Amino acid sequence: MVLDIIQTVLNIIFCAGLVWSAISDLKTREVRPAAVTFGLLGISLITMLLQRQWLLAAYFVIAILGTGFKSGLYSLVMIGAGLWLIIATDSVVAPVIVGLIVVDFFYKMKWFGGADSQVAFALIALCQTWHILAYLVAATVAAWLILSLRKRRFGDFIKRTGQVIQRMGKPVEEDEDAIRSPWLVPAAVAGLAHILIYPGMLPILNGLIWGG
Repeated sequence: MVLDIIQTVLNIIFCAGLVWSAISDLKTREVRPAAVTFGLLGISLITMLLQRQWLLAAYFVIAILGTGFKSGLYSLVMIGAGLWLIIATDSVVAPVIVGLIVVDFFYKMKWFGGADSQVAFALIALCQTWHILAYLVAATVAAWLILSLRKRRFGDFIKRTGQVIQRMGKPVEEDEDAIRSPWLVPAAVAGLAHILIYPGMLPILNGLIWGG
């Protein structure tokens, strides 16, 4: 009971941090103060420690510290360690491992900024389900389509998509035609949907309906 209360409080603080990050990104294209995103990472780490996920917590910390490493050997070690964790836990932590590796790849390819990566790391580590990955993908694609089709005709949109693919790995800042979009807004929508609606509220709803 005590752990449930602590986790609920942490989730509320986490949701507040998500909203703050999204608003800050929408207004200034950066998150201020930086302590907000570090706080989200801290809450995710505390959650893993409360659940006694010691190895996953260690992997999470190493993944955070290693985002600045561009060594291919480091990436291989993280993938290998992640596969071992997936096997050791009967695939329970697979969504976390896959999510962290993909976000790290996006950061190294310069598709994500620092704050984007930190919030994505925190969300994936806190939620630990395939749902959050699906929500993030769906929210990101929806936001991209809406912004792109509002600013370009369909033919130009298709042409622009090909140009984006060709520029993979290059800094977004160097692309004068890029549509500047605050990614933390769709990320926050995805996170809030997961934590407050489904499947976050599912155990509580089951308890109310079935008395479990």
